[in-house]
Amino acid sequence: MIKISVKRLESEPNLKLEFYDSISRIPLNIKLRNYEMPPSVIKFDNFERGNFVEFRFDSHVGDLFEITVVSINNNAVIFTDSYRINILNSQNNGFFIDDLKAKGVRKKLLTKIARTSTSSVCFAFGDDNDGLDYYKASGGLYIGIDSDNNLKSFYLEGLSQQNIKDIFGE
Repeated sequence: MIKISVKRLESEPNLKLEFYDSISRIPLNIKLRNYEMPPSVIKFDNFERGNFVEFRFDSHVGDLFEITVVSINNNAVIFTDSYRINILNSQNNGFFIDDLKAKGVRKKLLTKIARTSTSSVCFAFGDDNDGLDYYKASGGLYIGIDSDNNLKSFYLEGLSQQNIKDIFGE
């Protein structure tokens, strides 16, 4: 999907999660850093059967700074009692686009959404998502990368029941 590099960070990013409310009407927005003025961006998104997710990278330094779940097709959601990921690195990591001259791209990859009833959600893009390695970004956010260094998934744990309801509109 998006070719990226992973770099260990010295300090933990200031992760901010924003959930659906009557003002934003966006199910989930994940900010990996605060900024006074949004940077110029390289935007990649995936729009498939009503599932719409955007990834924003700073066009100057190339780091992933925001993920926005714009819409969710609840028919694509799989419920599970638990969800396990292969955590390769539990340190705080930054995720950098390899090509700073890249233009934003819209993909139409199969979107799989797995959620537990209590505290976690995983978005995966494309057909082959077995064997992904997950790297901690900050807090309960992990980024899943395949063996070719493509960003293929993100996993969020430690959510409250209200957060889950806000994301999925229940």
